[in-house]
Amino acid sequence: MKAVALLIVLAFNFAITFPALAEKELPKIAILDLEAINVPPTHAKALTSILVSETARLGKYEVYNQEKVHAAAGWNARKGCTDTPCLKSLGQIGITKLVTGSVGKVGNTYAISLNLLDTQSGKIENGVSEACRLEDDLVGQFQKATRQLFGVVPQASTGESRKDERELTDQKFTNSIGMQFIRIGPGKFIMGSPKRESGRRGDEGPQHEVEITRPFYMSIYEVTQGQYLKIMRENPSFFKNCGSNCPVERMMWKDVQEFINRLNVKEKTDKYRLPTEAEWEYACRAGSKSAYNFGDDPGKLGDYAWYKDNATGTSVLGGSPHPVGLKKPNGWGLYDMLGNVSEWVEDWYGNYENKSVIDPVGPDFLTYKVYRGGSWWDDGNWGLRCASRGKDKFDNWDQRVGFRLVRMP
Repeated sequence: MKAVALLIVLAFNFAITFPALAEKELPKIAILDLEAINVPPTHAKALTSILVSETARLGKYEVYNQEKVHAAAGWNARKGCTDTPCLKSLGQIGITKLVTGSVGKVGNTYAISLNLLDTQSGKIENGVSEACRLEDDLVGQFQKATRQLFGVVPQASTGESRKDERELTDQKFTNSIGMQFIRIGPGKFIMGSPKRESGRRGDEGPQHEVEITRPFYMSIYEVTQGQYLKIMRENPSFFKNCGSNCPVERMMWKDVQEFINRLNVKEKTDKYRLPTEAEWEYACRAGSKSAYNFGDDPGKLGDYAWYKDNATGTSVLGGSPHPVGLKKPNGWGLYDMLGNVSEWVEDWYGNYENKSVIDPVGPDFLTYKVYRGGSWWDDGNWGLRCASRGKDKFDNWDQRVGFRLVRMP
């Protein structure tokens, strides 16, 4: 209770002490209320006040908080603003930037996620994730995240400082091509789906307990076309016009391995790889036991995922992927774990066993490789649940399949 009270008091002090804006006209920025994920709404409200205050302190923007945005734009901002019509409505009243984010808790870890969007392009200009163990550290970590969001705290630029950063003693790091990773701690979970789960297929069972004994770092976003191009010097994506911040797709599993090999060579390490299937589901669930990582209600999918019902487009396929990170993250700060593009994992496709396992890696060798997460093409009932599985040959490609990486400590 003491920590909660301190958080609220600090937020109040921030709200009343920031200096007045300069007389000159400043570009406008909108800040939406942070989403509270497994934390009291008062936490999110207090941190939102700090975000507004810290942004105003920079003196770069005229800050529109959520209530001011709602009054000026005449739409309900309480459900977020990442779709094109909403962003256009902000642009019409002169708002050039938008900040969205969340504060959540899984187990003993608090996770903070912030995104800075350009309202004209709809693209994320920067995304930041921070984590801490103690409630008393939330304010400090949140201030740090805010400064990083606006580039006040520069990322490491020298090879030596990046090397130190990759010692991975922190909760998060950014690699040499701009991929952001967050630490996923060890733990146990129930893998697969119960027989009563709507949309369930037989290869999702039997449910069994899995223990992940080693921490790992997972990329916060799916690997983008721009990042893939930096390593491979070519872009295999079908949806190239989606932009460099869209997930790379039309990926063969074997080509992902070549990307990983080249990235390891570039960074003089052997730590990058695909997640195992168990690691992927563990990270996707983020402590949840429900069909989706936000609960069992498919009506909320649109807040978290690009899928068949909302990923409309002009392609001959009836839709398309979208820039990464535009939807809400899961409880551990990972974006697009459901939808956008499906994601290759390391394992060969095989049946689950009805027993507890530790750090499973799948069969030694079979016909198909596994992909997870569903895509913009899939419906919410089957393909986008945490337990949903897909398979294909390692040398086949599909417009719907991309990947994200793991880096080991």
